[in-house]
Order: sequence, then C-alpha cells, then structure tokens
Amino acid sequence: MNDASVPHEKDAQGGSRQVDLQAKWHAVVESLVHALIVIDDRGIIQEVNPATLELFGYDEGEMVGQNVSMLMPEPYRHEHDSYLARYKKTGEKRIIGIGREVLAMRKDGKTFPVLLSVGEALDGGPRSFFFGVIYDLTEAKQNEERLVDAQKTEAVTQLTAGIAHDFNNMLTVIQGNLEMLDAHVADRDGRELLSEVLGAIEDGGRLVKQLLAFSRKQTLDPRVIDLNQLVAGLLKLLRRTISENIEIRDILGAGMTPVEVDPQQLENAILNLVINARDAMPGGGRISIETDMVDADNVMPGADIHPSTDRYARITIRDSGPGIPEDIMSRIFEPFFSTKAPGKGSGLGLSMAQGFTRQSGGDLLLETIPGQGTTLSILLPGLTSVQPTSRRPQFETDPNAPVRGGKETILLVEDDARVRRANTRRLVALGYRVLEAADGPTALDILLKHDNVEVLFSDIIMPGGMLGNELAEKARLMRPKLKILLTTGYAEDAVSGRGSPFDLLSKPFRGKQLAAKVRTLLDN
Repeated sequence: MNDASVPHEKDAQGGSRQVDLQAKWHAVVESLVHALIVIDDRGIIQEVNPATLELFGYDEGEMVGQNVSMLMPEPYRHEHDSYLARYKKTGEKRIIGIGREVLAMRKDGKTFPVLLSVGEALDGGPRSFFFGVIYDLTEAKQNEERLVDAQKTEAVTQLTAGIAHDFNNMLTVIQGNLEMLDAHVADRDGRELLSEVLGAIEDGGRLVKQLLAFSRKQTLDPRVIDLNQLVAGLLKLLRRTISENIEIRDILGAGMTPVEVDPQQLENAILNLVINARDAMPGGGRISIETDMVDADNVMPGADIHPSTDRYARITIRDSGPGIPEDIMSRIFEPFFSTKAPGKGSGLGLSMAQGFTRQSGGDLLLETIPGQGTTLSILLPGLTSVQPTSRRPQFETDPNAPVRGGKETILLVEDDARVRRANTRRLVALGYRVLEAADGPTALDILLKHDNVEVLFSDIIMPGGMLGNELAEKARLMRPKLKILLTTGYAEDAVSGRGSPFDLLSKPFRGKQLAAKVRTLLDN
C-alpha cells in the first residue's frame, strides 16, 4: 500500500501522525481463529495466518509464493486458474462474495470439507488482490453424519419394535400347533417335514432376537460375572474350532473388577467379533484377545463415547488382517451390511454386538489401520462393589431332561387368542388345569375367585392399560406365594430387563422349554 492511501489522525498536540494500517492489518490476520489466505490476481499466495498453517500442515515458507491451487484436490485444482482468468475477463463471479462449500487438501494429501468465503480488494492501484476465509467443516459434517446415522438407527429400532412382538406371536402359534401335530404324525417322512419347519421357526426367532439386539430392546438376563473366567472358557472353544492357520493369543489382565452383564449375549458378541476377524484373514494370521481395566478418558484415541462410568472393563479383539477400507467405515455397524459373499453372513454380527454392549451400559469401539489390522474393544461398566446379580430367580434347566407335567392349576394371560389357545393346548397336554384371561384386570378377577391357582403365566405386552409385569406385581401382593412366569417377544428394559424379580421366557419357545420352566418354578 502507498502512503497516499493511508489516512491520518490528529495527535494530542493538534499535529498529525500516520496510522499504520499495515500493522493493524497484520494484527487482525494473526488473531483470526479461522484460516485466511491472501492471493494476487494470478492466484499466487501472498500471505497466510497461523490458523492456515495449522489447518493445512505447511510451514509459511512452503506456501507463500505458491499457487493457491496447491491446497485443492481435483477437479478444483485444475479449474482454479481458468476461473480466475474468466473472472478477470468477464467479471463473472462463482465464489467471490458468495461463499461455497468445497474440498480442501492438506499437506499429507488428505481432503476435508471447508466453507470458502472469498473477497476482493484493490491494492492501492489497478490490480486486485483476493482474500479467502476458510472454515473447517470436518466436525460439522461428522455431527451431521452422526445425526443421520442416529435417525437411521431409530427408524430401524421403531420398525423392529413394531414387528417383533406380533411376529414372535405368529411364530409361537405356528410352533405350538406343529408340536401338538407332531404327536399325531406316525410316518418318518411326515416327522422329518415337521422337524424342518420347526427348525425354520427357531431360525426366525433367532433373527428377531438379532434385530432386537441391534436396536437395544432385547430381553437381557444380567448377572455379576468374572470376565476373565468367561473369556478363558471361550478361548478353549475358539482354539478347537478356529482354523489352524490362525494363531490365537490371550492376555488376561490382573485386577479385573466384576461386571454385570448377560453372559450368553456377551459370549455371542465375542464369538461374532472373533469370527469376523478370522474371515478377514483367509490366508491365516493372528488374533489376540485381551482383558484389562481402563479409565473412561483413555478407552481409545479419538473415541466418541458418552461414559456411563469412570472405569470400564475392556475386552480387546485385535487381528493382523488387511484392515477395513475407509470407504465402508461409515457403514460397518449398519444391520445387514456385509462385505462377505452372499450366504456367508447376515451382516448382523457387528450391529448386534454394538447394540448389546450399549444396552448393557457400555459400548463397542472400532479402530482400523489399512494393511495392519483391526481392533475392536468391548467396554462394560466395572462394578465398584459386588452387587446382587438380579432379584429374578435364576433357574437352570437341563435341555435333555425328560418333559414332566403336573396337575396344578395355571392362569394363562395372553391377549392374542391364537397364542392363548396354542399355549393352553401345550399345558393341558402336560396334565395341568388351565384358566384363561385376555388381559390383566380379568386375570385379577380370576385370582380373586380361584384360590387354587399356583402359577401365573402372562405375556408382558398387553392392551387394557396393564402390562404383564404390573399384573405380576398386583398378583404377588394378593397371593405372596404365587409362582410367576412372564413371556415376551419384545420388551423394554423398564418392563423386563435388569432387576426384574420374575422369571422370563422369550418367544417363540418350544413346548419342552415351557414345560421345564413351569415345572422348575413349581418344584422350587
């Protein structure tokens, strides 16, 4: 700038002094928190501020004197000079005074989204210079993606919640009636057909449970467990079943605190993650399984979690495979997304594991390095003191034990008439006397009139303003010694999860499971 363009101010004595606008300009540029770049009308960088150097990873000497297109990936780099030339010739504006979202490129070659706002000024003469203010949109874009992911997850969750209960009721009707039909089929071919259908029904039930695990609405059976003991037991199984070209290493940490978690679901989650690691290394490799305690602030570099505790028990599963390509990282936890060939996987393994860990108060974190492998960390809240596993009785049943019935009276409460009929047939076939009710108020009336009811067997989700667990609480107040069994195809934590005092039977269930549960309740 020449001195003629610099204004003057009166000093205290009435004289004048030249205001150093250049110094003020530099002070403003240096203090800006966003990147600012000044270029001439040829696109050559004249000046940058510290925020620019930090954002792009260059030293000042590497930028000043270079064409600003060095900070642009294609196609922006190729178009930049022609854009400047067109603007000087025609005055047509594409960015100047408008602002535009574009991709920028750091020194290491990585691209990132920015909002570029460009202004134009005269340099005390006929030539223009341009200054661009650059806003890094990386965090905003990540938040936007998280919001979209959360909305997709919520949509699938609502869909799952909507169909699970009714679908499991249908499976229960089909399964119950086919089991009753089984006793009337004598020929071998007919029994094989029935067996195939019953097996398919169980597969359908498992699929619904997988979706409920993803949506964090499955019925859990949490217990206080020793994590190292559970992992050590799994390691014996894994070493027998994982192919010989996979080496399995383990490091079980000392000083592990107990965790309260559903042990069966945790085993399923670990198995799914190990199988995924194995499948990522068809030519062989190494899988390490480690346990340790970790503070919430140190779970994984850059991890985005919302801590539910100060200290977590961590299970780390690390493979030596090729890692996960960057272009699919954003979809890796989507249900039914899979990189495996058709028929080789449902795409629910990771989404199930993540849903289960979050429902248990923890999380599942992933870190991958191309060419070096993938690390998955299961985080579970560590208990500061050993607490009761649950108020719910934990009755173990032997699947190979003979089916036993009885002559006691059971009150069956179920709003779906077909499910009610199917379960009534099952119980009557076992010798029990069955009283039926379609809702909670009707069931309470029956209890008032029949003092010989020994078991209340109720669905949880029912119309009429009274859920199954509420019915159970009222019935227990009326009859303290009444045995209670609840069933559900879908239930929120509030009605069937952690801390429930009542035993649960998840739909769909086999007749043998129902018989064992009822008999165990009565015998205990």
